[in-house]
Amino acid sequence: MSNSDLAIISLKDFQFNDEICVFEPYTLYDNSRCTLVTEQQREYLVSASTRRVINRCCSTFGTSLEECTRLSKEVTGAANKLPISLGTMDTPTVLFPTLSPDRAYTSWVVLGKISRFSVGAATNATIFFNGDKSFESQISTSSLNSQIARSYVISQHYSSLNQRAIKNIDLSNFTKIDRKAISKL
Repeated sequence: MSNSDLAIISLKDFQFNDEICVFEPYTLYDNSRCTLVTEQQREYLVSASTRRVINRCCSTFGTSLEECTRLSKEVTGAANKLPISLGTMDTPTVLFPTLSPDRAYTSWVVLGKISRFSVGAATNATIFFNGDKSFESQISTSSLNSQIARSYVISQHYSSLNQRAIKNIDLSNFTKIDRKAISKL
């Protein structure tokens, strides 16, 4: 395999991992959709649309893109192009879409892998990742800034949660019901 050759794997064989920087939509010679996955040390194709790959990432953590988006909306108060958080509360991985997640040509960027970005035209930015990888995006400067800001809000929210805080929720502030008023199914 030459340096310009990319391995192509099935969605079934794809595994989300902490080396991933970006998911980009592509089409193959036969017009079938695939996703270019850029990791810190390698690149490869997954033979599925980017949306299906992102759904696979979500399902790895027992959730769905729709549920991740709903939670992001709740945390950020935003309604469009919402970032999502995957992983554990201790180490959340936050991804944000470059465009509406419903669009076939939307890429997804991993916030924690960004080292910097530079702006070309008003609708063109290059995102640089830790290491020597970069990604050319047709995202506007204002949209990129919004996405990064929302992603940080999501990251901070999930990072601030911890098991001790969840276990120590003060239940005295919640509505009470007599145990006799409930019955086992």
